[in-house]
Amino acid sequence: QTVLGYDDELINGQRNTLVFNTFVWMQIFNQWNNRRLDNKFNIFEGLFQNWFFVGINIAMMGAQVLIIFVGGRPFSIAETRPPQTGPQWAYAIVLGFISIPVGILIRLIPDTLVLKLIP
Repeated sequence: QTVLGYDDELINGQRNTLVFNTFVWMQIFNQWNNRRLDNKFNIFEGLFQNWFFVGINIAMMGAQVLIIFVGGRPFSIAETRPPQTGPQWAYAIVLGFISIPVGILIRLIPDTLVLKLIP
């Protein structure tokens, strides 16, 4: 069984690292969706009025890069060097970014429909 062409045991570590990296980037980008509690689409409105949010996002992004490059065994990061190749980084970030359009699609669901589904 291969996923993205990964079938070697050593390369499986990179695949697992890719899954972890993608999941974290999904969380980082989903924070941008969660800034908006209404059904409006502009998730960037008023962004720089909350410097804590911007700072925390920058810190999380930096921490994720550090975890991938020096996290090693505590985070079960692949022991290959580099632990993630350029295309793997692109997969992780692009797949993570997809959470923003998903957030837009969720905003298109009428609140009344959701309320009808909840008993």
